[in-house]
Amino acid sequence: MSAGTLAGSMAASLTAEQFVKEAQAFSPGAWAHLFDQYHPKMYDYCYLRTGDRAAAEDLASEVFLEALRGIKRYRYRGVPFSAWLYRIARNLTADFVRRRANRPTVPLPAHEADAALASPDDTEAAARAHDIRAALRHLTDDQQQVIMLRFFHDLSHDETAAVLGRSSGAVRVLQSRALSALRRVMTGQPKGQLP
Repeated sequence: MSAGTLAGSMAASLTAEQFVKEAQAFSPGAWAHLFDQYHPKMYDYCYLRTGDRAAAEDLASEVFLEALRGIKRYRYRGVPFSAWLYRIARNLTADFVRRRANRPTVPLPAHEADAALASPDDTEAAARAHDIRAALRHLTDDQQQVIMLRFFHDLSHDETAAVLGRSSGAVRVLQSRALSALRRVMTGQPKGQLP
């Protein structure tokens, strides 16, 4: 039986916590299921953080390599397994962005890259994605994180708090400030003046 078939049959009978226990026993079926379920989310997160499709693909794969290395130490603490994966992705992308900032490059502007890869129907969506990415760059790193995790990845306040290593209340305050800052940037309002 292939890992994909095994993952499909396991998916019908196991809870998320049981999948993690199976993954801790290095079950190929459990890893295949976890990869299929979370890799697209990790890729999207890494792409939003880097704006680089190739880097996002590499980083999303690295998330699972790091998860494989650390799965024996993982303990369920009331937040979903995905929060642990997002925390790994956050650390990997932060390292990537820091390394990239330390070496000069000449990247293709994000809107050109998005437009080059987009179908004609996706051109407007690519332009909107570029505008949002450009506006997010004006926010602090923590503000960017909370916006991406809460609204792009639909994590709860508690899940976001687990990823960021903050309390749920601190995440709510950070989210409020991030939304205010994002609104100012997108409407062109100076700080302190909201429409």
